Amino acid sequence: MSSPFPAPPLSPVPIGRRFLRHDDGPVASDSERWMLELVRRAGVMSRADLTRASGLSVPGAKGLIDGLVERGLLQLGPPATRGRGQPSASVSLVADFAYSIGLSIMVDGFELALMDLSGQVVGHCAVRAFPLHLEEAVAEARRQITRLLRRHGVARERVFGIGASMTGPRTGQGSRVNPPLSLGAEWAEAELDQLLAARLGQPVWMDNDANCAALAECLFGVGRRCADFVYLHFTDGFAAGLVSGGGMLRGAHGNAGEMGRIFALTGLPRPTLESLRRRLSEAGHDLPDLHTMLDRYDPDWPQIDDWIEEVRPSIVVAVAASMALVDPQAIVFGARLPEDLARRLIGQVAFEQAPRRGTPSPNPELVIAEVTQSPAMVGAAAVPLKLHFFA
Repeated sequence: MSSPFPAPPLSPVPIGRRFLRHDDGPVASDSERWMLELVRRAGVMSRADLTRASGLSVPGAKGLIDGLVERGLLQLGPPATRGRGQPSASVSLVADFAYSIGLSIMVDGFELALMDLSGQVVGHCAVRAFPLHLEEAVAEARRQITRLLRRHGVARERVFGIGASMTGPRTGQGSRVNPPLSLGAEWAEAELDQLLAARLGQPVWMDNDANCAALAECLFGVGRRCADFVYLHFTDGFAAGLVSGGGMLRGAHGNAGEMGRIFALTGLPRPTLESLRRRLSEAGHDLPDLHTMLDRYDPDWPQIDDWIEEVRPSIVVAVAASMALVDPQAIVFGARLPEDLARRLIGQVAFEQAPRRGTPSPNPELVIAEVTQSPAMVGAAAVPLKLHFFA
């Protein structure tokens, strides 16, 4: 029942007291988080089913459920009669008990999502800018958050915190990251979670965009039926999120899944969407940035086949490394990758044809991501809720 994301360093903005069990306690105990997790997965379930699924005694489960109802996290609804026996009240999350904000920072702008406790994205917006400057982006994010809350009638005190998705590996110096060169040096010089918390007035939890997108897929996509998968994150860069047993594998420095290291060492081309955009631009297509290319994506562009042929060895190596090191049940092709392009890349992968002693090794399923709309943004919004409310 441990969280897949670590707590941030001491934040300049603490968690609101209304969310805490006690003045100096956590938001929820491990047992309460497990109870909330069961309800989150089911959406609505009977009190009797919840008690059985929890594995707790009837008195123990009753105490937890009653306590969560009293605090306003769970609500009881009309009983559903099913056959013989005493009907049991239905149990569901109180969606507006808490909200989180997801901030996904990309090289060509940022996106914001407002998510309620049930995981529903109730509002979102996107800001496009290239190049993206730190001070301007933070100021605009503050304005957009205010508008988003006002538009959806959400009081600021109901916002639990902000999850931030940032592109680039950790440097090993606090929470600093080393973003792509298309972002200015100021992005690498600041501990962004601390800066964002101070400027936006909310506690902030930050992770890289591949991990956030993998979390979105874990909660709302392939992860609902698969607890072990590798999420290949195609955007201006290329990385992976590693999910094992429903939790993230993050590594000693938070850089597990940084596939770019493979290509830096081997000299293979990085299979990035930015490299595809450059190839198309050189061929005369008017595609000044990645957002424009994805908006105008045409599967009949002949340069796509040339790009696929160039990056095919890199895709095969990424899949092979995932299989060898993680042994996943599935490998997910996702992030900003168009579905047509995902299918074509998957078609380039062939598993070993001559198994030892005629006994083939089990291979992962290669699948297209199911969370297709801004997965890093959705995952970023889910980070604070997953960390504190759910198992």
